[in-house]
Amino acid sequence: MPNIKSSPKIGQSSSNCVRNFTVQFRRPYEIGIPPDNYNGEYGFDWVRDEYIYPLLSIGGKKDTVIDILGTPRFVHSELYKVFYHDVNTRINFPSRYFPSWLYIFATDCKGIYGSEEINKQGACLDIEIHQEYLESIKGEYIEEKEALTDNGTVLQFEASNDNIKISTFDNNQNAKSIEEPLSNFINSNRNFMKLGLDYDEHNNLVERNRYFYKKKSAIKIICSGGTLKKNEHIIVKAKRNNCEPVDVGIIYIARNETIYTINIVEIDVKVNGKIIPKSKNHEIELRNKFFNQALTVFKVVKKEVFDLDLLSVSDTEVKDFVDKWWNKRLKNDGKEKYLEVVSNKEELLKLSIERKKTVDPTEFANAEFIRELKELYWRKKKVGLSPYSEIERNTYIFFAPVSVRNARVKDTDKWSYVLGSASFKAHSNILYSEGEYSSDQEFSNAVVIFKDSVEFGLLETYAHELGHALGLTHTFESGEMFIYKRGYTDNFMDYPQREDNTDSKFIDRLSIFSKYQIDMIYNRSRVGGILLPWKWTYPELPLTTSEEKKEKEEEEKSGLDKIIDEIEKFIFD
Repeated sequence: MPNIKSSPKIGQSSSNCVRNFTVQFRRPYEIGIPPDNYNGEYGFDWVRDEYIYPLLSIGGKKDTVIDILGTPRFVHSELYKVFYHDVNTRINFPSRYFPSWLYIFATDCKGIYGSEEINKQGACLDIEIHQEYLESIKGEYIEEKEALTDNGTVLQFEASNDNIKISTFDNNQNAKSIEEPLSNFINSNRNFMKLGLDYDEHNNLVERNRYFYKKKSAIKIICSGGTLKKNEHIIVKAKRNNCEPVDVGIIYIARNETIYTINIVEIDVKVNGKIIPKSKNHEIELRNKFFNQALTVFKVVKKEVFDLDLLSVSDTEVKDFVDKWWNKRLKNDGKEKYLEVVSNKEELLKLSIERKKTVDPTEFANAEFIRELKELYWRKKKVGLSPYSEIERNTYIFFAPVSVRNARVKDTDKWSYVLGSASFKAHSNILYSEGEYSSDQEFSNAVVIFKDSVEFGLLETYAHELGHALGLTHTFESGEMFIYKRGYTDNFMDYPQREDNTDSKFIDRLSIFSKYQIDMIYNRSRVGGILLPWKWTYPELPLTTSEEKKEKEEEEKSGLDKIIDEIEKFIFD
């Protein structure tokens, strides 16, 4: 792995001619607010400030969106694993520099799925110039914080691959390397952000603050002329006069030589003459604004109607199934019939005894519904492979015209709708899952989308449930690598309501993929053809500098070793 010379550490004056700052690539985004000019046209991820700094009011106090649990350094080290995974070039900036990742298709490449239609114009990104500094609680300034000036500093953007073309400020240079004066990026407002309390490298309590400049639509990146066989990058160097250039930023562009397809079989379940209506453009939307972010192609390989009305005329098994789920199990609120999902374990056991249910008595109603629907479809349609086959490459999407709701909490009159549900793989001991959504369970190859998704977001529901089928769990679930506060992200695996049942600001915009999720999708057999353990984990990052190795050795030393070191330092210094 190439070892790139680092810029001066926070707390030190620059030993060359360039002021201390870093360059960050960003897609259109404002903290906690969905953007107006980004709709998933390309994949892009970075560590948002509100994820690791207490910038939002959550539960009546300022808090981080990622659940830090009192271990910020551990969370940061895990984030480094994600954002520096599978790259052969790293820049050793001071702590807290997380690179961005861009996912774009190569354009006009014959034989490469999606290259002729998806993000043909590349990605137009914002550039932020950050001046981050630490301030001690006593008021002593640790880092320079004066405004940047037009002192002749030039930024050089240099791609690692000839197929990566860069343009700045709509100039259409389409070049591998471009130089722009720093002054072109700092001629906007200088903003200030108080990031919160932190510890410096000597474990002193400090305040972390930032001044920054934001230049919108400052750079366009496109991949043309060929594909990327490995993860590539664009490094930003700052130089002034005859001084040695300083590395100040980096963005990684994901490999796009191999494009995986997500093969979908769509099944309209017809009951009482009803079928769930869908937009004519739903396939295009899912293909070009959702799963393209993961450099995958969403492809409907088959559509059919599972006509239960017709089958129930001559098939008693189908007739009994329809009678159970569209008559006997439904409740009525005076306006509409609905299937109630009870989550209380005691109530579930009571209901199971009443219904003489012997297999998995704590299974949720929606999980039981999709299990029985899926198996019925396999028996009547003679699909071939087992409904729980490990080698099945298609994912089955059932559209079921039934309303499903969670049981209301006592003393409330607000309904919580179930818009969709994913099926689980069979348990080895009792054949079926326990019906609990936890990261210890493995999702199977089918999902069901219910009636109310039409009103509350069919596209988002479709993508969310398909995400489960591809191996993803909710962003807020325990057991995940990172646990996010529910309802505070724009991620497609988040929920549109927060824990207090208030609506998320992203309620209509839950469509974004994270790098962590993309890596997980690639390690699923139905997409990448790779059979790996359900909970794939990131390898440890290789150390790139002698300084990092020294820090690692210090962390691994025992308490006695550290005391001996301190004594020796006192004696000999």
